[in-house]
Amino acid sequence: MDTITAKLDPRTRVGWLLLGFALGAFFDGIVLHQILQWHHLLSGLADPAGSDLRFQIMADGLFHLFMYVFAVAGTVLLVAARAAGRRAVTTTEILRLAFIGFGVWHLVDAIVFHWLLGLHRIKMNSDMPLAWDIGWLVIFGIVPLLLVLVLPNRGGPAGASAALTSIVLLAGLAAGAGPLFNGAATSVIVFRAGMSVVPSSNEAFLQAYDLRNRTGE
Repeated sequence: MDTITAKLDPRTRVGWLLLGFALGAFFDGIVLHQILQWHHLLSGLADPAGSDLRFQIMADGLFHLFMYVFAVAGTVLLVAARAAGRRAVTTTEILRLAFIGFGVWHLVDAIVFHWLLGLHRIKMNSDMPLAWDIGWLVIFGIVPLLLVLVLPNRGGPAGASAALTSIVLLAGLAAGAGPLFNGAATSVIVFRAGMSVVPSSNEAFLQAYDLRNRTGE
C-alpha cells in the first residue's frame, strides 16, 4: 500500500493534536504572561491573591508544568506509532493537526478561562477587554482552524507551498494584532502636491492641532 494513501495511525493523529494544544498554551504563557506581561493565569482573582506577584508566577509555573503533560503524552504517542511501523506523517498533515490543537487551545482559553471562570482577560488593564479577547481569539484560535481547510490532505510541493503561505499569513495577522486594538486614534493630514511636509507657515497650525487633540478640546 502507498505510504501516503495509507490511513494515518490514531496515535499519530492524537499525538500531533496534543502537541499543537500544548504549543498553543506555551505560546500564550510565554508571550502574554512573560514577554508582554498583560496578564497571569489568575490575574482575575480578587486581592490579595490577584496582586501577589509571587503567587501569580507560581500559578503560571504550575500551568506550564501541566501543559508539559500534554506535550509528553503527545510525544509518547508519536514514538509508539513509529515503533509499531506505522507510516510517517507528512509535513502538511503535521501542520493540519498542529493548527487544530493550537486553535482549540485558544478556544478553550477564551471560553472557559476568560468568560466562564473569569480567571483573566487577554489585556487586564484595557478599557476594552472584550475586544482584546475576541481579537486574540480570532487571530490565534479561529484563523488556525480556518487554515486547516485550505491545507491539502496530502504532502508534496502544493502542500508545502500552502503550508508556508499559511504560516506567513498567521505571522502577519499576529504582527497586526496590537495596533488593531490599542485604542489609539490616528489622524491623517493631506498636503497639496508640491507642498513641503511641514512648511514654516504651517507649524503653528500643526502645533495647535496637536494641542487640541491632546486636551480633547
